[in-house]
Amino acid sequence: MIIGIIIVAFIAFVGLIIGCVFSMGGPAMKAGELFLTQLSSGKVDQAYESAAIKFKETVSKDVFNSFLKDYPIATKVKSVSFNSFSIENGTADLQGTVTGTDGQVSPVNMRLLDENNAWRVLYVDFMTPEEKASLAAEQQAQQQQGGQQTATTQPNPPVTGEAAQPAPPAPPAGAPGAPTAPPSATTTTAPPAGN
Repeated sequence: MIIGIIIVAFIAFVGLIIGCVFSMGGPAMKAGELFLTQLSSGKVDQAYESAAIKFKETVSKDVFNSFLKDYPIATKVKSVSFNSFSIENGTADLQGTVTGTDGQVSPVNMRLLDENNAWRVLYVDFMTPEEKASLAAEQQAQQQQGGQQTATTQPNPPVTGEAAQPAPPAPPAGAPGAPTAPPSATTTTAPPAGN
């Protein structure tokens, strides 16, 4: 009888701790879900306007619309599941997966800022870890070539209101949301102008 009471008390305590942890991330997660829901319900302008001030200062509506064309799942989200989050100094990083209306599953990474007691999107991407590595390698190669023009079939990089900030970490291999197949993006380098 006493052991049963101890076990029930322990389970209740663990549940309370888990509930407290997730309640801290709850408002940020709800804001991230709302942003994706707005995109999926055709309220692209409303989603854009709800983003962080830094986001709107850095990402034009044209760039945002181009991003949405490269990642059509962003406008066809059936469900979202954030399986990891961290909050520090008014910044929330969310990682998870989205499932599209067509059944496609994609990783999603978001960074939100607490602006005037409301969580607002600063960063969003749907890139797999392989796409991120390919993009980073491409950018590094461009820097080593002195900014030489590069033509690419790589999707646009994530849209972000941050200048040169690293993307939130992607799920490790084998974790939910981690890719299982390499991306099909390819890169070709154009010769310098005048050659």
